[in-house]
Amino acid sequence: MGFLKQEQLIMEVESHCILYDKSNPDHKYKNKIQNVWKEISYVLGEDEEFLKKKWRNLRDTFHAKHRECMLQS
Repeated sequence: MGFLKQEQLIMEVESHCILYDKSNPDHKYKNKIQNVWKEISYVLGEDEEFLKKKWRNLRDTFHAKHRECMLQS
């Protein structure tokens, strides 16, 4: 997945707060979250499971780097 596709994935996830905002009332409904991933998959033209894994990797990498920077400060 190229840089531009990664940027698109980040923007798509950002525009669907149900995926990451635990205070969102719909966050607890797995079927709604699944429908959002299907929509993102359609928009980006990629496999849903591939996008979920890619998103988890991007998120986890960001958190690790962020923690690393915070510890160095």
